[in-house]
Amino acid sequence: MNCANWPSTGEIDVMEDVNALSEHSGTLHCGTDPGGPCNETTGLGSGLQSCSGCQTGYNTYSVIVNRTNTSSESITWYLNGNAYYTATESQVGAATWRAAVDHGFFLILDVAIGGGYPNGVCGCSSPSPVTSSGAATSIGYVAVYQTSGASASPSPSPTSTSGCGGKSCTTTATADISAGLVLQHQHRRRVAGERNRRERVNMEPPRSRHPTIMALQPWQTYRMGIYRDQILPRALDLLMRSGEVGRLRARVAAGLDGEVLEIGCGSGLNIPYYPAVVKRVRAVDPAAVGRKLAAKRAAACPVPVEFVGVDAQALPLDDASIDNVLSTWTLCTIPDAGRALAEIYRVLRPGGALRFVEHGLAPDAGVARVQHRLTPLHQRVAGGCRLDRPIAEMIASAGLELGRLDTYYLTRPHALGYTYEGVAAKP
Repeated sequence: MNCANWPSTGEIDVMEDVNALSEHSGTLHCGTDPGGPCNETTGLGSGLQSCSGCQTGYNTYSVIVNRTNTSSESITWYLNGNAYYTATESQVGAATWRAAVDHGFFLILDVAIGGGYPNGVCGCSSPSPVTSSGAATSIGYVAVYQTSGASASPSPSPTSTSGCGGKSCTTTATADISAGLVLQHQHRRRVAGERNRRERVNMEPPRSRHPTIMALQPWQTYRMGIYRDQILPRALDLLMRSGEVGRLRARVAAGLDGEVLEIGCGSGLNIPYYPAVVKRVRAVDPAAVGRKLAAKRAAACPVPVEFVGVDAQALPLDDASIDNVLSTWTLCTIPDAGRALAEIYRVLRPGGALRFVEHGLAPDAGVARVQHRLTPLHQRVAGGCRLDRPIAEMIASAGLELGRLDTYYLTRPHALGYTYEGVAAKP
């Protein structure tokens, strides 16, 4: 591997606390610099996303290189078990992907100061006079897992050893299996001044491109927060089925027909409202508990329901293959909603429509100010949900034409209840 040929040789980044902000991102570098298929020197990435607790405690960052379909490989980034970005082979082309991904990798864990990425984020030059060096990074553990075959294997547990300044630490745990590849590490960081953390994630994948089956699922592999991954999906299942919400679900779903994609299907609360004229529903949702609850409703539904993915930002569907897309209270939570809308546009057939009911930014200045202030806290307690996204503007920016749009306050307080309901078609 000739590392002098960056970025063609590939780089997988996890970055935290950019410019000392509680935000993180995931990025793939590849191709040529400048420009190229990975938009260098920026790379293909998630952009900065809110990361509550990143400056105060350990968080588990994970990356899966999925080789189950060798003609359509992907890399997905996770924070505490929740997917927040996916890059796919189809985005950059097979030759560029092979050069960037299909070879040996190595791992770098560092505290980085300055550089083009933080400069682009803050619109400044870094490091600045207030920047200081010497910050410490505490790594809880680093583990690499590989798997192949049709049956799942339990992830090996990191082994505890001594030798971390008198404290217990963990060593790398590996499994003697190949194909799909997971990297997992947990860390806590001390922030001092204007700094940016970057982990260059480099792993040792198999060298041949042979068909394999990804047996370890993300929700089996990672340690996940009990609240976000177990309690919250069940709470939403109860809260989001009230009488008025149910009537809205029925109204939005009424126009569905043909091949349907539902993003953010959650626990399947829309399933009872699928019209009989729907040929099939492809469902996408990142929450394992939600999918389990939805499976029970799907089993009782006369319309076939197929769970096809976990990330609306990288839909595993062909171009122009879907007649209608259904989204109910989902765009508020997707990390890069603009990317998800671009994917919706891609998979919709010309004349197909996005049917939606979402909450978002209110037009009243006073309410909007409250929404902006509450959003960081609301993201923590509501699984990343933002109160202040301009839903109609985002849909229109994706190239979809709004044919019907109703806006109103559904609930009090108004900051939580400004609602967008409508239909937007692909021309």
